[in-house]
Amino acid sequence: MNQVELLRHVADNIEAGRPAGYGLMYVSGNKITQIIDFNCPQAYMLAPKTVIINGIEVERGVDVTPEIGARYYLPDTIYPDNPAESFYWDGDKEEMALLKRGLVFLDKEKAIAMAEAMLNFQQVE
Repeated sequence: MNQVELLRHVADNIEAGRPAGYGLMYVSGNKITQIIDFNCPQAYMLAPKTVIINGIEVERGVDVTPEIGARYYLPDTIYPDNPAESFYWDGDKEEMALLKRGLVFLDKEKAIAMAEAMLNFQQVE
C-alpha cells in the first residue's frame, strides 16, 4: 500500500463513520506486529511550518491570531543581549502585520532562533 492509498483508506473510514485506522495493520517483514491506532493524539501531528533564513531552517511564527492579552514574543535583531522581546496581544493592525509575516511567537526560544537566523548573514566584499 502506498501513501496515497493509505490516506485514501483513512479518509474513506472517516467519511463512513469508522475509526480512521479501521482495517489497517502495521507489517514488518512477513509479520503483522500491531494494529494502527489513529486515535492516539500523541502519535501523529503536523510538522511545524519552517522557513530558511540566511541558510538556517527555523520555525515560522504562529499563523493563528492569539487571544487578546496573550503573551507573545518578537525576534529582536537590534539588541544582542535581548534577542526576543515580550509583548501582550491586543490585535492592532501592526500586530496583525507581524502575524501575517510569521514573526509572532508564543515560545521565547523560537523567537530567539528566528532572531539568530536573521543575524546570520555574510558580508560580500
